[in-house]
Amino acid sequence: MPTNDLRQRRSQAAELLRRGLRFQETGRSRNALRAFDDLLALDPEHAEALCHRGNVLADLGENSLALASYERAILLAPHESIPHDFRGVLLAQSGRFEEALACFTRALSLDPGNMNALNNRALALKQLGRYEVAVTAFEQVIAAAPGIATAHHDRAHALAALGRHAEALEGFDMALGMDPDQANIHCNRATALSHMGRIDDAIDGYRRAIQIDPAHGAALFNLAHALAARREYLEAIPLYRRALERQPEHVDGWAGLASALRECRKFEESGTCFQPALQLDLKHVDALYGLAPGSCPPGTDAGTCYENGYAHLSRVKRDRFAVSSYPYLGAVPSLDALPADWFTRAARRGGEKAVVAEAGWLSTALVAQASTGACFTALTSDETFAARYLDRLLDDAQAAEMDLVTWISDRDLLIEPLMTDCGCHQSAGWCTVRDLFRGPPPTGAVDTQLEGELRMKAFGAMGLRTYEGVQKPAVYRRWDEARKIPIASP
Repeated sequence: MPTNDLRQRRSQAAELLRRGLRFQETGRSRNALRAFDDLLALDPEHAEALCHRGNVLADLGENSLALASYERAILLAPHESIPHDFRGVLLAQSGRFEEALACFTRALSLDPGNMNALNNRALALKQLGRYEVAVTAFEQVIAAAPGIATAHHDRAHALAALGRHAEALEGFDMALGMDPDQANIHCNRATALSHMGRIDDAIDGYRRAIQIDPAHGAALFNLAHALAARREYLEAIPLYRRALERQPEHVDGWAGLASALRECRKFEESGTCFQPALQLDLKHVDALYGLAPGSCPPGTDAGTCYENGYAHLSRVKRDRFAVSSYPYLGAVPSLDALPADWFTRAARRGGEKAVVAEAGWLSTALVAQASTGACFTALTSDETFAARYLDRLLDDAQAAEMDLVTWISDRDLLIEPLMTDCGCHQSAGWCTVRDLFRGPPPTGAVDTQLEGELRMKAFGAMGLRTYEGVQKPAVYRRWDEARKIPIASP
């Protein structure tokens, strides 16, 4: 039989546990921590108190102390499922998803009915990009608790990451049937619609998400992208700005804003946006040329940046100064913006001759698709514009007696329809090539799928001939004229 002293201590422990939980539920974390500490002073091996103490410490941002508390609880109660689950949640919040997954798996091995661990395991699998397994895991959650809207949403989100957008749409609809006022579900459903080509429905979905949560960053970005893809730039621009106020590190947002501003012929504003979007390096030749205001350091005007760049280049000595120039990459809004000595200024300052190592200009527009499904026009061009650039290049080469001029490609690397395709509606082979360049869905702030497609298409249509080998009349004619000029003696 327990003694009176033992009964009293148990009663005190129970009261301290209730008090700590009350404080924790009302957000009074410091008071809760004191209650759990008092309990543990009374009973150092109280595993449940250690778990709750770990939760409070995690709420206070004391992650290392929280982990220590969970690990002590596991040591004292190794066959209890809950401490493993709590430890996994904190590891997942710290980005340590593999370790978190092991915790959730262990928790389920101890208690297969632990619904929190079951759902947390599925979430960890999704975070690790194991989407096929995550879908199955979420289906296990739904089978055990079919009325949880978040489980339907998370399963749909994993399906969308696998490109199974029609199935994902059904899941998002199921989730909205249970919880119609969740902005995140509306946003992700709209993205699935966008991937399916239902842009008008997607736009309505993004608007609904913003109506519910005016500060929803993803919905603001995606709506802006969708409107820009429809050339509704004046409405897209303020949406980009609102989104970037909340997420200033969103590279895709800066790129979208820059493109929309350029389409509205606001070239200087556009240039300032390309710096964070393209992460310009000031040692890059085009940046040193200073034509893009965004390539200059903060607080430095474009003219000063321009001169500083050339002064730097003129100090680099060699017998030839090679120029590799693709000014369409956000820096030059028109051929008229190219200075008269675009190809020769740095070489002349250093007392050198220049050689154009490579140059080119796309003869089609370039349309790229973000991982959200929204598309935007990164460049507007055609064969006539490319011919005019080549004409300028060759005239400058002759006037400056350059040693060599090399155009980038005899034939286009890609078929023309792919260059302007929003998504991919070409043959399976071309779509496979595009998917390989885009890669898996991004896991960080940088939209790696968008960057991959831009890299693929940036040089895709610079040939003198099309991919099929057909001469581009204006471009090829000017190139052929230059080839017939006799080579001068040294």
